[in-house]
Amino acid sequence: AIAWKYPAAQTLAVVEAIDVSIGRTGRLTPIAQLDPVLLDDREVGSVSLGSLAHWQELDVRPGDQVSLSLAGATIPQIERVVIPATPRQALTLPDAERYDALSCLTLMPGCREQFLARLAWLGSEDGLDMSGIGPASWAALVDAGLVEGLLDWRLLSAEQLQTLPGVGEARARQWLDAFRAAERMDRTRWFIALGMPPIPDQVRRAALAAPLPALRDRSERSWQTYAGIGATRSAQLVAFFHDPTIAKLLESLPSPSPASASIPSSASPASRP
Repeated sequence: AIAWKYPAAQTLAVVEAIDVSIGRTGRLTPIAQLDPVLLDDREVGSVSLGSLAHWQELDVRPGDQVSLSLAGATIPQIERVVIPATPRQALTLPDAERYDALSCLTLMPGCREQFLARLAWLGSEDGLDMSGIGPASWAALVDAGLVEGLLDWRLLSAEQLQTLPGVGEARARQWLDAFRAAERMDRTRWFIALGMPPIPDQVRRAALAAPLPALRDRSERSWQTYAGIGATRSAQLVAFFHDPTIAKLLESLPSPSPASASIPSSASPASRP
């Protein structure tokens, strides 16, 4: 059998700026903002550069003309710099060591993007499943100064919510209902929502059944007695339960109760930026 494969579509694009997004787990992703171009009947205005190392390798800077193609016929990618800008702007790399899986647990300078990503995860189906509350809702709460910690929403009133633009009595009540429903989630869902490293489904219930002090005191070697938890993951779990901010949040959780909501088997914090 012979199949004719058309050559991949390519075009030139001008880089207007380089932005760096910060994901929930502290992953930094440089994104090239382009003067929009058509590529295989698609308008492309931005392209992910993958990682800081890949960005540094490509050496893409504002003003450069770059070769743009589709990876796998679907994903735009920058292949190389064709015509460098003159003069070229300095390539300034963010401090990757500032952000990690336990950074920006509260709203601090330089933390807005990662903090919002944490809130979006917390309210998602993989977290506490807050119906009707998405990234735009969390951004409004943060920008209004109503949420500066991951669990500040638990203390909000309908009157406070109605001070937000576009939030009337009905929407405020809807949000409060979602907050109250989250309070009834089982303890494991709270752990996941707060960013606990993923634990294999088959051992999750047994591994997390211990009281909170016991989880905090558990050593890396003890975590590794559970199937599917190796050296790297056990170190992440110890760091999570030992973090002072996480410890305060966990201590404020509702009293443990029988599971009132199913634990999502697909919940995998490490798989989300």
